[in-house]
Amino acid sequence: MTFYYSMLSPDFLEKLSPEDKDRYILTGLEREFAELKRKIGGVRTIEAQTERVNKFAYRIDEYKQLIPTPSKLSELETGILQLLIDLEPEKDISSITVPIVLSSAHLELLSKFIKAENPERFIDSEGWRVSFEDALKEPLRKVINRLIRGKYLIPPNLSQLLEYGFTVNDLKEFCRKRGLKVTGKKDELVERLVIADELGMKNKVENFSAYICSAKTKKAVQNYQDAKKQKYVKAEEVVLSAFGERNFKLATRTMLNYRANQAFHWDDDWKHKKEEDFIPTLKIIFAETPTILKYIPSDKLDILRVLAGREYLLRNPNPSLFRGLEDISEKFDNPTCVKMMLSYAINKITLDDIRKEARNNIYITGIEISFTDDEISCKECRKQANKTYRLEGVIPELPNPKCTNAHGCMCQYNAKYDFGVDDDELPEDKL
Repeated sequence: MTFYYSMLSPDFLEKLSPEDKDRYILTGLEREFAELKRKIGGVRTIEAQTERVNKFAYRIDEYKQLIPTPSKLSELETGILQLLIDLEPEKDISSITVPIVLSSAHLELLSKFIKAENPERFIDSEGWRVSFEDALKEPLRKVINRLIRGKYLIPPNLSQLLEYGFTVNDLKEFCRKRGLKVTGKKDELVERLVIADELGMKNKVENFSAYICSAKTKKAVQNYQDAKKQKYVKAEEVVLSAFGERNFKLATRTMLNYRANQAFHWDDDWKHKKEEDFIPTLKIIFAETPTILKYIPSDKLDILRVLAGREYLLRNPNPSLFRGLEDISEKFDNPTCVKMMLSYAINKITLDDIRKEARNNIYITGIEISFTDDEISCKECRKQANKTYRLEGVIPELPNPKCTNAHGCMCQYNAKYDFGVDDDELPEDKL
């Protein structure tokens, strides 16, 4: 089968169009499967035969990540399952399963089941389902069913179901009704209830539907999470070091490489961006200071710039970076200062983008400032919000220099659209 292996090598496939890639992968695997079926009878033991079939099944799983249309592999998967059934006809069909290559996407999914969880939570949520299916290259329900059949996910025990299905307050109430102590952590309350009233607790969870990682799966997930954390820490170190040297290209390239190797994420926008798309915002962060923070000494501002740049590229805050760091501002805590440094740069880029878009969009007639309309919004931010400002006129700076909100100014620029504008009413620069 050497020819087929070289024909399906990643280097060879990379040069093909999506249609040709589909055709080559499917044709190559079909030929391999035909050869496997032809030679399987010559293998002496059932165990050795099953091992060969399983190895081929792993190859099918690997190519799901490469083939543009993964659904085209469904018939081959069905053929593999049938071959495994034919090898051991006396075996219970429900106990036979096609093995799975646990990719990073599978392990990311399995990480949601470290504690007992209902699979329907992810299947019913469009956000979760689309993200997982994009990474797994097949329907989420099908993947979860395979993980259950392969015993990667197993039914939880009684204690695990109680922890999954009830809050601490629920469990305390159960204890109270049974004359038991109501102090302690959740697992202690569960243990107390199971010992005192096992049958009653079984009745409480009899209609629950949940699964949890097997011990072997949990270890694989932990190894995956440890490796993922190490990659993140390494990327963060490079980004912070690059900012110290004002090497924005290295910092951005590191972020893009790190994110490209993630199983999945909610924000797909980064996939369409290049290094240079991030540079303008970083330049503002490191060269300009919002009025609301101008009273802070320059050496302290430099610390804020590095932390704001890091948060801009890596997106998620890292509380450990603030530990041991004395308060930089008397008005705001350090995370809020970082947030406003970043907000200033993003709002400035947004304002510029709106003005550029307005040159080609007749319906953008001005700029609005939106704010968080809740009890913590300050009076100063409310004064300038929901007003329309001329595109080329003087527009209030954001963050609002007069903001008194302890959480920082949350205002942002938005384009003002007027779809009722008639061409005859437009100024000359809009025609």
